[in-house]
Amino acid sequence: MPDFAEDKDRSGRDDVIEKYPEFLNRLFPGRAPMRRTVGLFRYTNPPILAQSLLFASLDGSKGTTLVILLQNLGDPEAIAGQSGFTDYCTPSGFSMTDFGTTPSGAPLYTNPPAGEYHLILTAFGERDADHDGIENALDTCPFDVNVGNPRVRGDGDADEDGLDAACDPNDFESNLDEDSDGYLNRGDICPLVKAEDSSTQRDRDGDQIGDECDTSGNGPTVADGDVSLVIRAADVTIR
Repeated sequence: MPDFAEDKDRSGRDDVIEKYPEFLNRLFPGRAPMRRTVGLFRYTNPPILAQSLLFASLDGSKGTTLVILLQNLGDPEAIAGQSGFTDYCTPSGFSMTDFGTTPSGAPLYTNPPAGEYHLILTAFGERDADHDGIENALDTCPFDVNVGNPRVRGDGDADEDGLDAACDPNDFESNLDEDSDGYLNRGDICPLVKAEDSSTQRDRDGDQIGDECDTSGNGPTVADGDVSLVIRAADVTIR
């Protein structure tokens, strides 16, 4: 996501707020949201991007679809870059407040007529190539069942360098960047194989395993691990 947090026209707002990101056209080809909101978590530089996208129904019915998107996850052209965040540990979440009117009082949202409405929540998980319960994005040994839990400091990682003992060449000698490519092990999608281009980490199939080390499963062009899916539904009564 190059330059999304810049302010090239010096308007006082980040470019991603004023301009529709090109990667959204790749994620949702042929569709444009009725409304888009943007949140920037400025814990790091560049910040972490979260967006909510409200789409009209595909079949013309009264229903709508709300998509919550973190960064540019799912973008087929995404290239992982260096970030102050090395991991997104599950469960994760954020809060979002939508106001019903603009600052001038114009309505943005109104309740539908009284009646029964059916709400559906669809949530997708991340891939887990070795089926050890640790998603590839968090698993520094994606093709080896982990000894420990990466969410617990030092568990299965005696030297606390971010590499689980399942694939750490020496679990009693700490090396925070095992392949010396400028990416810390915890944020390196190929922690044992140096990236060809140190400015990027390529992951053509989007399974969070870098191309250089995505060789033990389906290869670098076919994603490893299934995508888990959870669907929840509820009826809401408006009187």
